[in-house]
Amino acid sequence: MSHNVLLVDCWILDEIETDYSPMWDLVSVLSQRQPQLSEEAIYTQLSQRLNWLFEQNYFSAYEGLIFNGDEVRINIRFSFELVKKQAKDWTNANHTEKQLRIYITDLGRKYYLENCRPFHFTDNSNEKNNL
Repeated sequence: MSHNVLLVDCWILDEIETDYSPMWDLVSVLSQRQPQLSEEAIYTQLSQRLNWLFEQNYFSAYEGLIFNGDEVRINIRFSFELVKKQAKDWTNANHTEKQLRIYITDLGRKYYLENCRPFHFTDNSNEKNNL
């Protein structure tokens, strides 16, 4: 696995480590950390890495309206189109459409703790050394 792929996986796991995370949060994280990439490239990268992480059982996917007990665990494939649609879902403030969110599993947390360092309190200039 290349350093860049591991870094992207760590960014994703870091974001979902403490709460159910919507797709727009993940798009925002990857966009801020890779400003040289286009929006389409971010969606492609995110869909590829989410599929790999999901296949490894490093997170679970949930569907719900307000995520206050109404969420249901689902099995899903993360297509480019799905990631793009969900990335815009932050505009659905009245919760009339089901949202997709993901949350780290115990296996994902183990992988994260063994392979990644927390990114919430780091700056971008140091990230090459954060693995």
